[in-house]
Amino acid sequence: MMMISQKQDDLNGYHVVQQDKFMYCGFIQDGIPNGFGSILWPDGSEYHGEMKGGRMHGEGLYVFQDRRQFRGKFEGGNPVSGRMRDEAGALLGLTFDGAQPIWEEPTPVQRDELPARVLPEFRLDTCASILLSHAQEQLPPPPQLTPHHYRHMRDVSARVVWARPSYADVPLWNAAEVRGKIVAVLRGPKPPARAVPYNIKVLHAQQAGAAGVVLVDPEITTEPLIARVHDEPAVKIVIPVCATVNTPNKPRGSSLLVNDAMVSMVFAPLGLK
Repeated sequence: MMMISQKQDDLNGYHVVQQDKFMYCGFIQDGIPNGFGSILWPDGSEYHGEMKGGRMHGEGLYVFQDRRQFRGKFEGGNPVSGRMRDEAGALLGLTFDGAQPIWEEPTPVQRDELPARVLPEFRLDTCASILLSHAQEQLPPPPQLTPHHYRHMRDVSARVVWARPSYADVPLWNAAEVRGKIVAVLRGPKPPARAVPYNIKVLHAQQAGAAGVVLVDPEITTEPLIARVHDEPAVKIVIPVCATVNTPNKPRGSSLLVNDAMVSMVFAPLGLK
């Protein structure tokens, strides 16, 4: 389990750091990346995953400059095992000696062709439609609501792509992959990190041409969810949005919503229980 700083200040917690064309969005501890983070390098390559002591360490996704992707395990900044596709599209399982960084494309010590992945049919029964309401300093307690509407909602079917960075708190780095697709976005980051409004997450996906957004809670939900996006002239949301609700006996959306899966967002008529 990757430990994340439990305090939020200038040197700890969740931060977005940008210098020229370099950007880091993630958790730091004593000023050093530690925990979950996303890195965008000036050449366009990316990393999304666990960090330790400023290095890639744990499970992560590396995106090459030419948009190839390696997903696997890193130790001390270097890959040790994972999978990626070759030029012909075959899915390969790769094992490395851990002596070279991934961007040097080290020769694997073991290379196995993996069977094509078959995506199972599934249904996320426990989801919440995201309503649009007027912004207020203090939200009323459930079940009361501010004036709201669902005019942005419509049924849509499209393939899934995960937002990069996962929290979508900055304009999406994979905007070219998003157009016409349903974008999966992580809720969070968790307190004490500063909250990222749903407006911002959805707007970044909408600006990239997304057909819809699914907000995914990576953890078990034990409290009622009344999810809303503020209906503001400056942040006009026009695409459908829903949120997964993870309960102890329901599957987690973060494990079921995988890139390229075909998903239909179908909304029940208002008033239907």
